[in-house]
Amino acid sequence: MTLNFIKENDIKLSYGLPNFREVVNKVSEQFTKNYRELLARSKRNIPDAVVESKQLIYTMLPVLIDESDEGKVKKIAEEIFYDVIGLGPIHEIYYKEGKTDLFIDGPHHIYYKNTKNRIIDTDIRFRDEEHLQLILDKLLDPVGESLDKTHLSVECALEDGTRLSAFHNLISDNGTYVTFRFHNKTIFTQQELIELKTINDQIAWFYNLMVRAGLSVILYGDTGSGKTASAASLISMHPYDLRIALISDVSEIFVKKKDPKRKIVEVHSRNKGDSIFTTYDGLIKMLRHQVDRIYFNEVRDHAFLTLLEAWGTGHPGGAGIHAGNIDEAWSRMIIMLKRGDNSLTDELCSRMIASTVDILIECR
Repeated sequence: MTLNFIKENDIKLSYGLPNFREVVNKVSEQFTKNYRELLARSKRNIPDAVVESKQLIYTMLPVLIDESDEGKVKKIAEEIFYDVIGLGPIHEIYYKEGKTDLFIDGPHHIYYKNTKNRIIDTDIRFRDEEHLQLILDKLLDPVGESLDKTHLSVECALEDGTRLSAFHNLISDNGTYVTFRFHNKTIFTQQELIELKTINDQIAWFYNLMVRAGLSVILYGDTGSGKTASAASLISMHPYDLRIALISDVSEIFVKKKDPKRKIVEVHSRNKGDSIFTTYDGLIKMLRHQVDRIYFNEVRDHAFLTLLEAWGTGHPGGAGIHAGNIDEAWSRMIIMLKRGDNSLTDELCSRMIASTVDILIECR
């Protein structure tokens, strides 16, 4: 089923209700009171509770809307259900397998990118900007973020690890713009990687030697090339007695969740109001936490200079760099070092990289 919400002006409201939002609010208020009771009665069987929930909403609607078409009333009930409990019109596409990104270009244009890197249009739409904002609030509130007139943009990781980046409609011509980036949350064991033919026995043997020898590695590649997944796999190969620091813009590597016994200290950046904490801040703080390895999910600024200094003084690890080939990766490393100290020459930067970075791995 594709959720394609009925336009508000196509719904006849009962006397005294100014707009469809009031219908949703009234149903939500009553429904919330009954939802726990429904779950208990269905012995927490979610599918049964969903069926009963939709039926409950359906029975509420006759006093709120003036519609005689039973099919239309059922459709409205289902839409309100996803508004109240789920993610509105994007609920099904959000949880659908086989995609890497989901894009919202305003309330009436929604499309996604599949795992074959193809853009797929949909006929899904929100009713209006207010409807889109309502769903965004449901996603952002649990992680302490917001998108409004005082916070015109946001970038964060949602509770399920999905990366969200958004611009408010005040600074976006087509309405609120949202990008969801879905990362593979599965951390594969070495044997699973071999079975999937991602690596062979020889590469697995080499990776183990590299990790246990404490070598520092740069993972480079384009967007979606597997840098994050490769970093997660490398981290999972470390001995359990090592304390590992993991620094990122947003939380995307889930080794600790799959294997709680691992000694992983993770921090990510935050920039909201007076609460500002950069990945560089995280790196500096980590050096005081007695860590054995330092992994930087993706380094892109002057923090690279401090990272190399840390690697060279007893804290080896790894980092991801966005680059399409080895020449571009090398150039980006030099640029980042100069951002940390603009007095460095290209030759000196190259010598620093060569003496500190042990291996560069291309991801594609």
